[in-house]
Amino acid sequence: MGKLLPVLDNSSQGIGGGSNSLSFSHTIINNLGKNGLIVVASFGRESDGQTNPEETDSIYFNGVLMTKISDCNHQETGGSLYYIKGTQIPAPGTYTVTINYRGTGTPNQTRGICASFRNVKDKVLEAYSHQEAQDGGGGNRNVSVTPLTYSALVVAMAYERTDVDWTQSSTLTLIRENRGSPNEGRLMMFYKVVRVPTLTTLQISYVNPESNGMVISSHEAADGGGAAVFGIL
Repeated sequence: MGKLLPVLDNSSQGIGGGSNSLSFSHTIINNLGKNGLIVVASFGRESDGQTNPEETDSIYFNGVLMTKISDCNHQETGGSLYYIKGTQIPAPGTYTVTINYRGTGTPNQTRGICASFRNVKDKVLEAYSHQEAQDGGGGNRNVSVTPLTYSALVVAMAYERTDVDWTQSSTLTLIRENRGSPNEGRLMMFYKVVRVPTLTTLQISYVNPESNGMVISSHEAADGGGAAVFGIL
């Protein structure tokens, strides 16, 4: 049996600060049914001299607790990627995403990005990895995952504390770039449908970054009719 191709349904974002939680709305456009996936990326930053990151404590979609894929935290800055799937996803409509933080202080800046997808199998994610770094100079940042099945959906996030210039040299598609005023941080989400299981890398080149992090994950496509497709996007 072949695989259906995962499709991006919709995306949304929120921006805030001065609170230990961030809420924003996300609209599901299509009926995702049992083959839906929702992924949320989060970012939190302090600038008051705290030594621990603004880690994500929990994320809820429509009141449902999401499952953490991974954190990528460093010093005063934190980022995460979470998901829900299948029967946890409601019918088409507009719902609330709530991100809660657990640092010792109150985040000065917070960001969130949400993306909904259809044609993703209702099962746990296939694989993931993360990267976090502190660097006062420019250079490439990489994070990779190898899907285990054909036509898998790869979703990744990246954040950078100081909102410096960046370029992407990989083949993932940017869903959203969430940024505020200069020097207040940037959060990004990317995706790709990988037809044949192969190492898939998100690579970003930054100009003089501070704390930054990346998470990448792979999710199996829903089953469909016919033979598997052996092409590569």
